[in-house]
Amino acid sequence: MWKVKECAQHSVCFLAFTEWLLGGATIGYMMWVLGTSPTTKEFLNGRLVFTYVILGVGSLLFLAGLLGWVGSYRRGGCLLNLFLFLTVLSLASEVGGIIALNIMQTKMTDILSQAWSEVNQETRNILQEKFECCGFLGPKDFIEDVETSNNNCYLKESTFSASVRKIETDLNKFQVGCKEYLVEWFYQNKVIWIVALGAVLLLQVVNVLVAVLLINQNKRSRRSSSTQSLRESMHQSRI
Repeated sequence: MWKVKECAQHSVCFLAFTEWLLGGATIGYMMWVLGTSPTTKEFLNGRLVFTYVILGVGSLLFLAGLLGWVGSYRRGGCLLNLFLFLTVLSLASEVGGIIALNIMQTKMTDILSQAWSEVNQETRNILQEKFECCGFLGPKDFIEDVETSNNNCYLKESTFSASVRKIETDLNKFQVGCKEYLVEWFYQNKVIWIVALGAVLLLQVVNVLVAVLLINQNKRSRRSSSTQSLRESMHQSRI
């Protein structure tokens, strides 16, 4: 019994630590986005749906992982029970969100459009350079704010002057938006992100199962220790 409890204890500690790291990375990225995005002022207006969802899931993962990590080596079962509750809550939220998206028949383009409108310009620049595109729908995204596009909508080509000095010049502007490239990437790599999402869900399911096992082992251990102490006290009274 002791070996089973010790194995369950180490498993909960490792899995909870992994969940804590995942939640911390998610919260860290969203804090960076909010700190460098002009949409931060709309955070309290209830319009940043993508931000709320990602922050909510990240916060649940972070808090649950922290409670499980600390609670796995404490004798009290309160932290483990909270860890179990939050893990089940986050798991139910994720599964419910996936089901809701399917029921509402939400298209991938709608999700990407909402996400693109809420992320910071640095994230957009990375995607524009990777896919060699400009804006979400095209260069028309920057009609009102030309400077926002910076140089990320231009294909750079190295040329050499007469003094054999390398110069980078703007060759031509990308005319295609990132929408088509992003949708195509998601469908081409559907297996990768589905496996990644499945891995997160599996991590939480395993967390729930191992946490239940550890909680039951702790209860049995306390029950057996109390029974043993009762027997010893009865034996002492007889003597």
